[in-house]
Amino acid sequence: MIVTEVFPGDDEILAWVQHDMYGRTVGILIGVLEARYRRATLQSPGLTRHLPIKNFDHRPVQPLHDALAAGFRWALLTLPGMERMWTRGIDGAVPEDELYDFQQEWWGFASKTLHQWCDRHPDLPSQALTALIFPNPSPAGIDAEEWIYNTVVEPYQAELSNSPPPILRRP
Repeated sequence: MIVTEVFPGDDEILAWVQHDMYGRTVGILIGVLEARYRRATLQSPGLTRHLPIKNFDHRPVQPLHDALAAGFRWALLTLPGMERMWTRGIDGAVPEDELYDFQQEWWGFASKTLHQWCDRHPDLPSQALTALIFPNPSPAGIDAEEWIYNTVVEPYQAELSNSPPPILRRP
C-alpha cells in the first residue's frame, strides 16, 4: 500500500494502520474477485483452471486496495453511520483495543464496496484475475491493469479528491 493523502483531510495515521493490514486485506479482495468470477462463468473454462490463486504478485491489485482504503477513510469522516469516534493516544495512534473493531469495519467496507464495483463493472473480476495470473510484462496482464485503473480506480479516486472537505467528527 502506498500511503498518501487522497482527499483534503485524509487521515495518514489510519492509512498507516491499513498499510499494516495490507496482506490480509489483499487476500480478502482476491477471494471476493475469485468468487464473483466463478459465479459469473458458472465454472466454465477460462481462468477457472488457475483458481484458486495461491502465489501472486500483489502489485496488480494494489491500486484497487489503495482506492478502497482511501474510500474507507473518507467514509469514516463523512458518511452517516460511519462517525465512529476513534480515540487517539498522545502519539496519535489508534489504541490496541480499537484495532480489532477498525479491522472488522475496514474489511467489511472493502468487501462490500468491491462487490458494488463488480456489480457496476461486470468485467472487473476477470480483468483483476487476468492481471494476477498473467502479470506484467505479459501483454494481457498489462492491458488488464490499465483497464482496472482507467475504469475503476481513477474515477473513484477523482470522486474522492473532488469531494467537499470532510466534516471531521473526531475531537
